[in-house]
Amino acid sequence: APQMEDIEIPAPTPVVCDHDWSARCPVGFVYLPGLGECLPEESYSGPCEQAENFQNFTISAKQRWSQTCLASWPCVECDRDYSESCPQGYEPVSGPEHVWKCRPTQEGLAAGQCEGVASFEGFTPVMLKEWQRTCGSYWACKDVRNEDILPEALQIERPLSMRATAARLGQY
Repeated sequence: APQMEDIEIPAPTPVVCDHDWSARCPVGFVYLPGLGECLPEESYSGPCEQAENFQNFTISAKQRWSQTCLASWPCVECDRDYSESCPQGYEPVSGPEHVWKCRPTQEGLAAGQCEGVASFEGFTPVMLKEWQRTCGSYWACKDVRNEDILPEALQIERPLSMRATAARLGQY
């Protein structure tokens, strides 16, 4: 029978996504408003069991903490703007023959993104999503404006009065 020390437990696979480093806490932690700290939930199984205040952490400090503590920040959830020729951390290669070709900026290379020129000509959104996941560089989120969310609500000619609103809420 195998002994406990003979069993190799694989490390959790890091979450590959465009992380929301502005979030107060990593996934699996709960924010304690009175203390400004994040406390691990019961489901957290990493090595960092103490509460932590991330308020003054830089992005690179959060990345190091995330690797050390086997916890991930939440992923940015949005529709990506694939009408842009290049993802964030990349710049267009100049010249008319280089349409949809991009190379990493110095900052992009420092962040460990894919090296060399990438040609996105003929890529479908599914292919672009896979490239993002592989290279860790993401297209910007689409700019969502109020008119995109509720265009009919913004075009109301006669909005409800305060009295009508209160009546509908049963408060009048």
